[in-house]
Amino acid sequence: MNYELHYQNLIKKHGIEKRPINTAGYERHHILPKSLGGSNATCNLVYLTGRQHLLAHWFLYKIHRNAEMA
Repeated sequence: MNYELHYQNLIKKHGIEKRPINTAGYERHHILPKSLGGSNATCNLVYLTGRQHLLAHWFLYKIHRNAEMA
């Protein structure tokens, strides 16, 4: 399975760049995790639902196989 492609598609399809008006249920996610050199720049942040955020980190774990993504 191509986890990187699935991760990219999740971010592209479901990631919301601007803060949702009703933030209940949304979490901020670093596209490139800080542990891998990502920053807090707005171009590296998206809002995902809790379920999507969990899935994003699962994909990142499968891609990078490090405990910080688990």
